[in-house]
Amino acid sequence: MTHSIIRFLTVAFLLSGCSNLPAPSQMLNTPTPGTILESQSIVTVTPGTEQSQKDFMGLVVDMDGKMIPGAEIESSGNTATSDNDGRFQFPSAGFPQWIKVTSSGFISRTRAASPGAPIIFRLTPDDGKTIVIHFAGDTMFGRRF
Repeated sequence: MTHSIIRFLTVAFLLSGCSNLPAPSQMLNTPTPGTILESQSIVTVTPGTEQSQKDFMGLVVDMDGKMIPGAEIESSGNTATSDNDGRFQFPSAGFPQWIKVTSSGFISRTRAASPGAPIIFRLTPDDGKTIVIHFAGDTMFGRRF
């Protein structure tokens, strides 16, 4: 019994360090390898300002971390287009909402976002063979998944 617990804790500890992606807030402020930037700051968030508390803001990138300019972002009637650096910002109603990002050549993505909290949309190239399945509600495939 004790060996099982020790093995479980060891595996859990090892798996907790498997993610090589930085936190979203770090990704917004840190350039990714292979990305050409005109400035060192991709998204600047100033905590406590009225604008950052009410606006949705973020970054649209591809799977390699390269910015996607011209992506269309929409949420509850508000729309925006990402700039040349993949950044976007648009006003919110002051509460979390679903945001959908579309760009030609990529599969669209929808995520929940909170005003003032930067969000990264990582879009997958549309190869014509990828199937996207959206689930809502309580979905369970089995105990191991």
